[in-house]
Amino acid sequence: MYVNEIKEKGAIPVLIAPIPRNSWNEEGRVPYNDASYGGWAQQIAEKHSVMFINLNHKMADAMTEMGEENVRDVIFWERDHTHTTAEGAVLSASLVVEGIRENPESALNNYLLEAYPSQAIDLFVEAAREVK
Repeated sequence: MYVNEIKEKGAIPVLIAPIPRNSWNEEGRVPYNDASYGGWAQQIAEKHSVMFINLNHKMADAMTEMGEENVRDVIFWERDHTHTTAEGAVLSASLVVEGIRENPESALNNYLLEAYPSQAIDLFVEAAREVK
């Protein structure tokens, strides 16, 4: 419904899986939400043949790489498993840019800065570790 309206207006629809919660499993990983919102967003993107950015997987993987002790009170507020800090928002935005770049056929690439460093996530993870 919304995807068709967006296409009719000449815009470029992009469906993005929501970020994961700040919750960790026994293996020290952030679980994916493929069985709910993330999976549903991907199904709609496939149905309408539009770009899908799996921000849930991208951010869960980045969080897992950073480790729970480096995520708490850096990416998410210490007692909040849903809302990110400003640093978490920057990480999310960087991962969305990464997702757009992974789709070189997308016209959205024409609107991204050329100077965006491909190693931004690695630099961010390193900086977050230094904060703690």
